[in-house]
Amino acid sequence: MADLKQLEILKQGVDAWNRYVQLGVKINLSWADLEGAVLLEADLHAANLRWAKLKGADCRTVINDAGEREFTDLSETEGLTPWQIETMDGDRGVILPDHLTYPEDWPEPPESTAVPEQPEGPFVFISYAHDNKREVSEITRYLRAHKINIWWDDDILPGDPWREQIQANLENCQAVLTLWTEQSVGSKSVIEEAAAGKRQGKLLHAKLDSAPLPYGFGEVQYADLTNWDRQSDGPESLRLIEALRQKLDPDAAKVRQHLDAASPVEFTARNGKVTLGDKPLNTPPPAQNPKDLDNLRTASVELIDNIQEEFSTRNHNFDVDALDLRLSQYANVLRQKTDNWYKYENAVRRIKSMKDEAAAGAWSNRLISDITALFERHEEMRKYLQPEQPPAGTPGAIGPAPLAAGKADAPAIAQQWQEAISDPKLSDIVDPGVTDYFKDLNADLKEPLSETPLSYEQDDRKNRKIMRGLVNLAKAAAGFTTAATAGLTATVIGDPIAAQHILAQFNAILDKLLKIFY
Repeated sequence: MADLKQLEILKQGVDAWNRYVQLGVKINLSWADLEGAVLLEADLHAANLRWAKLKGADCRTVINDAGEREFTDLSETEGLTPWQIETMDGDRGVILPDHLTYPEDWPEPPESTAVPEQPEGPFVFISYAHDNKREVSEITRYLRAHKINIWWDDDILPGDPWREQIQANLENCQAVLTLWTEQSVGSKSVIEEAAAGKRQGKLLHAKLDSAPLPYGFGEVQYADLTNWDRQSDGPESLRLIEALRQKLDPDAAKVRQHLDAASPVEFTARNGKVTLGDKPLNTPPPAQNPKDLDNLRTASVELIDNIQEEFSTRNHNFDVDALDLRLSQYANVLRQKTDNWYKYENAVRRIKSMKDEAAAGAWSNRLISDITALFERHEEMRKYLQPEQPPAGTPGAIGPAPLAAGKADAPAIAQQWQEAISDPKLSDIVDPGVTDYFKDLNADLKEPLSETPLSYEQDDRKNRKIMRGLVNLAKAAAGFTTAATAGLTATVIGDPIAAQHILAQFNAILDKLLKIFY
């Protein structure tokens, strides 16, 4: 039966009702007598309306004081039937559950009388599936609240040529933000708009649910908004905001700062040369237990030996040699007992990448279980090796990298990087650890560049790995050039002529890398 308290609140009006619903309580209006009730703008999206009397209940779309349309949301109601819908007064602006359809006599909702916000100056084109319009409207409000100048097809004025407006704004925008959902990944128009944005180097992605991106968009990184509430600031929504701002008003210096902040290592000039270490430098890890750390290293090496031994006992449907190499690299780091956490992270990251990119069913359950156990031991070592981290968002904290969505000549950049790290003058101004770090990053980029994909899926995987490699180069180049420049300014680098020569090479590479962020 209906909750009498809730019925009383509903009678007090829509404002009181919607404030009550925001408390997150379960709404039970089953068997309630709501005949003739005014439900305009009421939030009933998760209400139990089983056997409720709804004859003449008014749920039509209204125009608010700002001239905007306000819809009644019945999308997730329980027990709502076609018979109940037939008895209500509504229009096709009402948001119904997926299993229900509009009665034939329900009219279209009234047109908005608000003057759409036409873009003046640089703007973002929003591409989405119309089934997600309600959710997209919330996102557009959020973006506009953060001063992001946007255009979406809800801004088309009555009487304007629809297709011409869309095409003109798609061509004139500075960024195309594609909102990917289960519905939009199957939308021909959304894919075409995303492809147009990609061709022009304007494309940015955001995922609103778990649907995989269509093939062809693997190299463009995305903001993961699947768990975002569409209103408050979160790490991924703010990352998207910053990426959009860079598209609208590129600021290379700001991107460099964000890349440096996103790097897990910190470069500094000391004793005449540039060196590096885990970020933040000169900060101890939060825990100390050498015996436990040594046991974890030993157990991890033993587990790797067991995994590699199994490779020879059965056939596998993936590149066993590649995984064997990565496991051996990680085992070497463990045996060296280095205190540099970034070396452990880099080795494990390569294994995780293989696991994430593996085709469904290619890895046996036992292999997945063993690799998962290896990752768990890696995480247990973190507290003994990684410096204690400042709170997120504070100075010195490792932040998220900017979204990479532009174009770059990856083979040319890889060649330039190879030439720079092979220059004899580099060893005059950096410690060997810096050179080794640069070589590892170079290998991570050259590997996917050498791949020959045999399917769209493999091509997408290749492009994703290339983009990750470019982003990692950009983070390293930003940190290194900042530290080397500071060292020259403070005259603490022993060979300033060599430093200027090397800096020129890395700055030239970084200038090219920055273009993938705006």
